[in-house]
Amino acid sequence: MHFNTGYQRESVPLVRHFVEVFRDAEVVVAPSASCVGMVRELYPKAAALSGDTALVKAVDQLIPRVYELSEFLVKRLSVTDVGAYYPHRVTYHPTCHSLRVLHVGDAPLRLLRAVKGH
Repeated sequence: MHFNTGYQRESVPLVRHFVEVFRDAEVVVAPSASCVGMVRELYPKAAALSGDTALVKAVDQLIPRVYELSEFLVKRLSVTDVGAYYPHRVTYHPTCHSLRVLHVGDAPLRLLRAVKGH
């Protein structure tokens, strides 16, 4: 979160580390729309700020493989029922990043609707 709090140059080593760790991953899935939004929206800007064309290219190649969890399950794998059971009522609050940055749409709700016991 360095980049969006005013420490853009300080975020470059984090971007570089992320790319090194996940460069060869088939997919990267995170349960946080905020984190995935950071990678998709701000990592390219941080990479460009670094002036390192290899980093820019590596980020551009990795981004299409980075998903938020519900987005990955519903949109990539076409899974809407994971066999979950929870016998209590829950409230879902869509986050700003999931709506405005990632556009995950109703993926979280589709998963929640399939939960047994509610």
